[in-house]
Amino acid sequence: MGLNISIIYPQVPPTPPPKRDVERCDLAWSVGWGTCLGCVLGLIDEKKMYPPPARKLLDEIYDYTSSGLEHHRKVTATTYKWCSELESYLVGFLEACTENDKATMRAFTIERLDKAPATVQAVLCSIESGLKDINLAIGLLSKFRAEIHAAFAVKGTQSSKECTAIEAKMESALACFTATHDTLYRARSAFKRDAQHVAFLESSAGVVKTFIQLESASMPMLASKGKELVQLCESYKKRHSEYAGLLSK
Repeated sequence: MGLNISIIYPQVPPTPPPKRDVERCDLAWSVGWGTCLGCVLGLIDEKKMYPPPARKLLDEIYDYTSSGLEHHRKVTATTYKWCSELESYLVGFLEACTENDKATMRAFTIERLDKAPATVQAVLCSIESGLKDINLAIGLLSKFRAEIHAAFAVKGTQSSKECTAIEAKMESALACFTATHDTLYRARSAFKRDAQHVAFLESSAGVVKTFIQLESASMPMLASKGKELVQLCESYKKRHSEYAGLLSK
């Protein structure tokens, strides 16, 4: 007679399940990650059907995914705030009607431009940390799949009914695995896009700073470069608009 596949694996020491933070799951979805945390939580909900090593991997995957999302949130908060302030002062400078207003806006704009190198360095450092977390989660997910294959391997002594049940469990686990895998790769792509956009912002800010500090600079040229930087800021904010209401929390 075949083995009874309904047997549950030995219980591991009880640990509190990750908090199902709806806001964070929705946030991951809205910023282009897909349902990262939702997929991982979906796997965790079925932990009892997995062997202990796979359960441990799921907890680690959740932790790294959650940490990666937090890094993304910090990156966006820093860059979004800098873009908003710079855009406001730069537009004010370009549209100033009096020399006094222009001088005031010039000073505020230069102050924000001076912060660009340090801001970008901090942002890129956080992006690197976030990418590391996501890459670790992807690697652990592959190990999880190997554990599932080993746990649900069909043995020659098992009946057709048992084999069908095992295959159904395997199919269910791998479907969620695929969804989680895809969303983690989308998260990685989001970090890489952010790194590229921030690099463009830094380069454009450097050009504008050079022009705006020169009293003899050509205003048409400065206006052209300034508008390019404003457009980059607007583009970044538009792509991260989902964060706008959360950045103050």
